Amino acid sequence: MIEVNLLKCTGCGRCVDVCPAGAMQVVAGHARVDAARCQGCEACVGACPEGALSVVAAPVTPVSDRPLRVRPDVVIEASPKRGVQPWHRRLLPALGTLASFTAREVLPRVLEYVASLPAKGDAAGSGKAGVMGQGPTAGQRHRHRRRGG
Repeated sequence: MIEVNLLKCTGCGRCVDVCPAGAMQVVAGHARVDAARCQGCEACVGACPEGALSVVAAPVTPVSDRPLRVRPDVVIEASPKRGVQPWHRRLLPALGTLASFTAREVLPRVLEYVASLPAKGDAAGSGKAGVMGQGPTAGQRHRHRRRGG
């Protein structure tokens, strides 16, 4: 929220000229901020030659001026885990982050490696070295134990 120091403000109107939301106006020789229209961009603060505008935290206004009355027959239970979300709601964003990282960092390196492998039947070699599922042991899926020894 923008606050106007009426002692410093000369009513020059530069803040009105730079405000993109039209929240500033000069009334009775001083700048005035329409808080409902203000977007908080602070363009007016930088434009003020007198330093009459400043950024302040929005004031906290009470909901009601009357005292809060508590009914003795009403019981309010407070859960200690109120702010903690269930595991499945925390897991999905984590999986999305992991997928994004993999697509951005890991996948390009894997594709670059695969593209650099020699093609099958290439003159540089047999094309079977280092490629899974090819070569003399491609059909073997288990290991034999050596007996004796």
